[in-house]
Amino acid sequence: MSGQIKSRLELTRHVSCPAPLRVQNDDKIVELFLNAFQNGEFAKNPHWMPQHDSNVEVIASAEGGMRLAIEHTRIFSFDGQPEQEKLLAPIARCLEAVKLPDVRDRWYQLYFHPNFIGRTLRKHQDRVLEGLRLWALRELPGLAPRDNLTRLFNIPVSLPDGRTASIKVDVEVWDGIQGDRQICVHGVLPSENRLVQPVCRALNRKLPKLAIANAELRFLLIEQPTITDSDNSILEIIREQASKFPLLKEIQAIAFAKTFAISTERVVFFSVWNVTTHQWCEYLRVNVT
Repeated sequence: MSGQIKSRLELTRHVSCPAPLRVQNDDKIVELFLNAFQNGEFAKNPHWMPQHDSNVEVIASAEGGMRLAIEHTRIFSFDGQPEQEKLLAPIARCLEAVKLPDVRDRWYQLYFHPNFIGRTLRKHQDRVLEGLRLWALRELPGLAPRDNLTRLFNIPVSLPDGRTASIKVDVEVWDGIQGDRQICVHGVLPSENRLVQPVCRALNRKLPKLAIANAELRFLLIEQPTITDSDNSILEIIREQASKFPLLKEIQAIAFAKTFAISTERVVFFSVWNVTTHQWCEYLRVNVT
């Protein structure tokens, strides 16, 4: 049917690329983008720049001489996310390994909020894990399942000096669900506007490098390591904040790299927004071979 608008899925081009040769993680994503973008037109002649405050990641040349400068940045779902995930990981492993006696067909979802554990408790991980394990064995079996009901618990943790600290956790209980584990642990995102500060910080740091890059094309490549937020959500913030960043006029495109599946499925999703035309101009699904 003529004139029918195609979906992103229909517009996405599938590309297979060899594993990147660069050592640094930032460079690996940039290398994959160069290999996939416009059929690798800029991939044959990359000049990887020495990394200091005034340099972009790479300036790559096409056969006709057109130069493309790329500067990479990484935006997580909220400030401090990697640290919070590191703190939550051993707790998730501990709680999800708990076997609740005499409990059948019941599933417990536990939600930990950002900054759920203070500096004092971070020093006593063994006590935290044991306190949470005992709490789960004691409290969870007695909770009746109820759809869409979230219960808040303050879980006490005894410290070596005799004091007691606490950890807050939200609990949902569902019935009729069978699986390999009875308990599933999640982190909760902060409140709204969580992305504005990291996006603005990235623009403030990266745009000056691009503006002075010796290239006809200048791309800001934003890596999103988590599945939480879409490229549209980041782009919306950039457009809302554009008046504060006049150097946006010096770049031609903003590329997004969704890398949440690169380690598990060896897949990266790229999308490219043309700053001049205000349109999406390319969607890529890159399979790393």
